[in-house]
Amino acid sequence: MVLSTPETQTAAATKLISQLEVEFVICDCCGLTEECTPAYIAHVRELYYGKWICGLCGEAIKDEIIRSYSAFDCSHETDSKAQFGFAEGDEVYAE
Repeated sequence: MVLSTPETQTAAATKLISQLEVEFVICDCCGLTEECTPAYIAHVRELYYGKWICGLCGEAIKDEIIRSYSAFDCSHETDSKAQFGFAEGDEVYAE
């Protein structure tokens, strides 16, 4: 049996209250207002270089990135190599 002290009860209550605190934030892309915890807001801003992007716009951004990579035509690779002076057999690695 574990007995809790007033200090541990206070720490648990403080943690619970901090999890329940929410802020309203406006999407920098579409203007939608969302209610989120400060920790989540900070995490999203880290992902998007300080901008707040709502979940819907974030998914649209991911879809556009995936679509742009899948739409890449290999014939452009040959043109790019010639433009930058690579020979036909040279390997080009992107970091």
